[in-house]
Amino acid sequence: RQVLRLKEAGAIMAERLVLPTSQRASQPPDPEMLAALIDFGFGEEESTAALVATGNRNVDVAIERIIAVRDNPSLAAAPEPAPQPAGVPCEIRVRLADGKNVSGSFTSVQDLAAVHAWVATQESAVTFTLVVPGPPSVRRDFGGAGEPLSLTLQEANLVPNGQLIVQDPARVVAAAAAASAAQDADRIKSSFNNQARDEAQLKMTEERAKKAREQKRLDKLAQDKAKLALAEDKITRKYQTVVRKVKTLEAEELAAAVADIEAFLKANPGGCDQLRTIREELLAASTGAAAAPAAAPAPAPAAGGAAAAGAAAAGPCQIRVRLDGGQQVVHSLPSTDTVQELHAWVEPQHGSADFSLLIPGPPSIRREFGGAGEPLSTTLVAAGLVPNGSVTVQALAKKDKVSTAPEGAEFVPRMQGVARGGMMGGRGMGPPGMAMGMGMGMQGMPGMPGMPGMGG
Repeated sequence: RQVLRLKEAGAIMAERLVLPTSQRASQPPDPEMLAALIDFGFGEEESTAALVATGNRNVDVAIERIIAVRDNPSLAAAPEPAPQPAGVPCEIRVRLADGKNVSGSFTSVQDLAAVHAWVATQESAVTFTLVVPGPPSVRRDFGGAGEPLSLTLQEANLVPNGQLIVQDPARVVAAAAAASAAQDADRIKSSFNNQARDEAQLKMTEERAKKAREQKRLDKLAQDKAKLALAEDKITRKYQTVVRKVKTLEAEELAAAVADIEAFLKANPGGCDQLRTIREELLAASTGAAAAPAAAPAPAPAAGGAAAAGAAAAGPCQIRVRLDGGQQVVHSLPSTDTVQELHAWVEPQHGSADFSLLIPGPPSIRREFGGAGEPLSTTLVAAGLVPNGSVTVQALAKKDKVSTAPEGAEFVPRMQGVARGGMMGGRGMGPPGMAMGMGMGMQGMPGMPGMPGMGG
């Protein structure tokens, strides 16, 4: 089939080939064509002249030439009319059905049939059409049910160059069927995707609800833990005060305190160790008070025996100390030591002995050792620092106490006291040109400079 196509293409191209006059004159007559004309009854001379004049195109053209010369003998001496222009060169790029690109050279006067015949030598498809690619306004289909292949390349707007695509009708039908099947598959897949999406959303909602419940449970545990810590701190501070005055309490009061602590520990098994230590101390004090005779106190043990018993019961306690600069250090001391030993240990850290030790807290439990506070000879147990505790170093030079007015201070009128001493400054007081507001009361009444403001 390809050989036949090549022959047809060659015949078409041969029919349309026009040689210049100079080339025709230089060509001798074709012997086979000459013999055929002689067999038809034409003379050898006129047959030779006709073949030379027509450039040995074919026998039919030569016969028409002979008949024309016989009808008009003047044509024999006239030169052959000049051939029509061969057209401008044209480059055609073709994309085959398998995606391969090939290029061929043609002229603008050649028709699309020549291009189709040339493409047939490159393409494996039996039937195909040539398509000009582009949008619907530009797209053109040549061959088959499209435009005829007899159009020239000039008429097809493929000059000086053009691009064509080989389109196999069978492949087009198969591609359309595949596209339709793909659309059907997509529709089916879309229905499955909707179901899978719903299942995924339901699963995500359940996971979010599960996380929310877990977070709520953790938040409740944290709140309960914080409440328990506050309750432990409250009862611990309460009975630390009781421990400090345990010697002044009756046995019934100590037993009630022990019962209260045991009830708290029973309701909260994870209670702090410090509260258990307080319970043991109160329980021991309650037992000793109940066993002691009411008439006379028990004889004091020998000094050596008491020291031995204290040494046996002594254990280390951890004390956290906040220095004057804000640094925190931890020191371990025996429970039998006094605050004096702790003060001596802090002295190198502070740089001098001019400081006191504070147990921080509200006024009900706040205590100060050294300076004008409690004596440093107080034991760590009596200070409530066993088995662990915290103290703060307070430099005596930094105590904020105002006892007398500075030398040269003077009273100022009420309005000046407001402007210079503050709205709630009590009496305006200070050296000339300067006022200091003191107290938290109202400004003194005008005309009574010797009377302080209320609360001042």
